[in-house]
Order: sequence, then C-alpha cells, then structure tokens
Amino acid sequence: MPEGFQTAVYIKREVEYVVPAENFCSTFPEWRKSNPVCVDSKGKAFKGRNCAEKANKEYRLMQSDLYNFALAIRFVYAAK
Repeated sequence: MPEGFQTAVYIKREVEYVVPAENFCSTFPEWRKSNPVCVDSKGKAFKGRNCAEKANKEYRLMQSDLYNFALAIRFVYAAK
C-alpha cells in the first residue's frame, strides 16, 4: 500500500479497463443490435457486452487485452 494509507483486513481488488469496454466495442454489431446466437435459455434475445462476448472473437480478444487493465482497490481509508 502507498505510505499513509490503511486498509481493512480484507481488501477487495478489482480490475478496471483503462479504456472502457463500451468505448472500444460499441462499434461491434453484436453490442448494438444482437446476433442469432445471443438467445438465453428462455428464448429471449440479448445484446451488449454479453452478446459480443458470446458471438465475436475479435471482441473477446480486445476485452482480454492485458494492456487495457489496471488494478483498482475498492476500499482504501486515509490514515489519521
């Protein structure tokens, strides 16, 4: 931890995108509309991130690019 910061015993860490997925992936048609493979178990079509992950290999490669990730710590308390 940086000097001067304290944390709870358990630190919940998250990974955040440097460039948000919506910014770089809204050009994919699966994100904006849908795809025939994007149907849930009840027969309802879906779109957005879940559809792009399922239907588009290029999206999955862009989404998992490690250069676009940064570690974020959810709970940080300033020292007194």
